[in-house]
Amino acid sequence: MVVTKLDPTQILLDFTQILLKLLDIRDLIDDVSTELAQIEAKNVPIPNAYIRVPSFTREGVDHVVRVVDGVVNCGCEAATFNPESGECKHIRAVRAMGQIDGRAVFAGGN
Repeated sequence: MVVTKLDPTQILLDFTQILLKLLDIRDLIDDVSTELAQIEAKNVPIPNAYIRVPSFTREGVDHVVRVVDGVVNCGCEAATFNPESGECKHIRAVRAMGQIDGRAVFAGGN
């Protein structure tokens, strides 16, 4: 029987290499999980919504933010007459509150 002397330094280096490979595998699993979640989110349809938002500047006036088939519109003047400037403050507000799906695409006014 041959008895070999174990080198503690080599054992530590081998253990470190194994640990680094396990960490790489964990990172790979995290990356794959993230990508799968994104794929699953893309396959979920965007729900339709109808939300009345009080005007920020005029008392007693409400604007309607609608999501239909993944397209979001607002009935305010900014969205209707100046859609090239981007989403109005009403759409940004309901997005920030999580009341409409973030994937809905802005298309202007009603």
